[in-house]
Amino acid sequence: MKNITLKQLRYFEALARHRHFGRAAADCAISQPALSMQIKELEELLGSPLLEKNARPLRLTAFGEEFSNQSSDILRAVKGLGEFAQAARSRPIGTLRIGVIPTVAPYVLPTMIKDLAAHFPDLEIKFKETVTANLIQDIIEGSLDKALAFCKATSAQPRDLMSGSSLSTLVQMVSAGIGVTLIPEMALAVEQRSASVSVSPFDPPRPSRTIGMIWRKRNPLKDHFEQISKFIRKPA
Repeated sequence: MKNITLKQLRYFEALARHRHFGRAAADCAISQPALSMQIKELEELLGSPLLEKNARPLRLTAFGEEFSNQSSDILRAVKGLGEFAQAARSRPIGTLRIGVIPTVAPYVLPTMIKDLAAHFPDLEIKFKETVTANLIQDIIEGSLDKALAFCKATSAQPRDLMSGSSLSTLVQMVSAGIGVTLIPEMALAVEQRSASVSVSPFDPPRPSRTIGMIWRKRNPLKDHFEQISKFIRKPA
């Protein structure tokens, strides 16, 4: 009897996450038939179906759901071994996945990428832009190493007539004469180049926010992340 391979677990994890053969295959950079064949072979090795037959949308069996949980634990443990080996090196190398919130990303990333590339030449940095809640979940699940611009979250719902995640969109709406918006000082130089708007600063005491970096507490790359965070927050 053949042994279950990590490749099969990764393919099944992608399928369980996307619940779609085409998207899972694209995520794994293989063809859809090849993915289907690997899942079928995995089911034969296990002796139990992982997917409900002919279910639309795709659904896992009860066994498939439990197998998904356990296989995810295995894949995280394997990833942890790689991170542990990397942590033994004195200089950060490899791939680092950073999440950034939309109201910070356009204004700090261009300079940050250039500076990090010069200071850590062996580090390949990949950025993901999304809201704080998604960043936190991605860190917990291990799909991000750490998040940049973790701000104090709030459960309050917006009370205005228009809200949006794109700061540029809001500024353009103000330029068109529709309402007002708050804009962080770091965004002024960029946004005022493309929109005719007037800016009025708050009177003291001015509101502020804390921008920081977070990562999983038990991540073995903690020392490397601290190196990078100290470099990012150094005075310009």
